Amino acid sequence: MSHTKTRMEETWTIEELALNVPGLSIDCFIPPSELRYASINEASELRFIQ
Repeated sequence: MSHTKTRMEETWTIEELALNVPGLSIDCFIPPSELRYASINEASELRFIQ
């Protein structure tokens, strides 16, 4: 009986990121440079710059 190994890799792309952390102020959160938000009111729904 012969044994073989198969290697599989997956690539994921994050298109949208939503943060809803109770008690987290926008002043305490510094998003990565790839993220932006349109206004302070939309800070809990950050989106990637494409």
